Amino acid sequence: MAKRKRIKADQDLLPVGSWAEADELLETMRKLSVRRDFVADDAEERMMRIKFDADDAIREIDRKIDLATRSLQAFAAAHRDQIKGKSRKSPFGVIGWRSSTSVRITRRTMSNIQNLSAAVQKRLLRVRYAIDKKALAKEDDDMLAKVEAVRETTETFFAEPAETEYPKNADTQGH
Repeated sequence: MAKRKRIKADQDLLPVGSWAEADELLETMRKLSVRRDFVADDAEERMMRIKFDADDAIREIDRKIDLATRSLQAFAAAHRDQIKGKSRKSPFGVIGWRSSTSVRITRRTMSNIQNLSAAVQKRLLRVRYAIDKKALAKEDDDMLAKVEAVRETTETFFAEPAETEYPKNADTQGH
């Protein structure tokens, strides 16, 4: 059986003395939710317009950076004999070539590793174990006790005002 939590007295609570007052408070919450949604939607719309304008400007800047990069690559390739090592520093940055190495795995890599010795497998394979909480939740309390897991049930209070679509000319200043 779930234990009930005691609710401590809070000095900042609104007075609710009857179900009618509780209903009025829910109506106030509904109106506040409508107002919050209106403000959030308006802000989202303004942010989307700003982002759209910024995306256009950024796309043009990126196009210019890409053109400059390709131009520098062509120049550096033509003058590679003048670059000491793989790169050349300038007061404005560095141009050159970077080497990178990666390992490409084929479909047969795993089975080939499994055919090697245990010591080599241990070095090349990583095994992870994770507890499946959904599977544990389906087990009975005896099984949970055996593995030292505990089923917990909690109660959380909620107050959900009825959802209302706000009209475009909604009063966003009220409650």
